[in-house]
Amino acid sequence: MIEDLITGEKKLAVVGLGYVGLPLAIESGKAFKSVIGFDINENRINKLKNHIDVNEETSVEELKKTTIQFISDPATFKNRI
Repeated sequence: MIEDLITGEKKLAVVGLGYVGLPLAIESGKAFKSVIGFDINENRINKLKNHIDVNEETSVEELKKTTIQFISDPATFKNRI
């Protein structure tokens, strides 16, 4: 299972990108090839896509480096996992 996450054959999804979820997603994105970050707050997702974390849980640099797919739409999330 871990090997599949490392190679990208399997995806890791983090649901909820608050003070716990976002740092978890960022660190997971460093280790695993395909990470999806989901939050129902579309405004939060749009800001994260633009490298802005208003909660200051992570840095602009970390957001610029990450390959996480940030998603707020439940249907899109369902299709990607």
